[in-house]
Amino acid sequence: ASSVGGRMPAGCSALGKAMLAFSGREAIRAVLERGLERRTRYSVADPARFLQELSRVRAEGVAFDREEIQLGLVCAAAPVLDADGRAVAAVSVSGPATRFNPVTAVAEVRRTAAAIARDYRG
Repeated sequence: ASSVGGRMPAGCSALGKAMLAFSGREAIRAVLERGLERRTRYSVADPARFLQELSRVRAEGVAFDREEIQLGLVCAAAPVLDADGRAVAAVSVSGPATRFNPVTAVAEVRRTAAAIARDYRG
């Protein structure tokens, strides 16, 4: 179950992937060295595929969790970036896979993350 302030493996969650994609190589290396946790059959456990996904997240500015943390739960997340383009936080929206398509939330999640970043930078 997901909860506000809860912890989940970064490699499985949209929030984690959004932050990792815009973090230093050390952070990504640490996740890969620890091993990618396979929480559901949809979790990405292959390091090469995971790195490809992070590359896509960097290109598109949005990450997805498609039932990777929990069956029936999907999520879209965008990083909150500092002036150097590094993730300092991320925002997300999630919902049940049967009623929510995370792609429909991409524009709003990106817009919200950008607004927070502007306020963060002052």
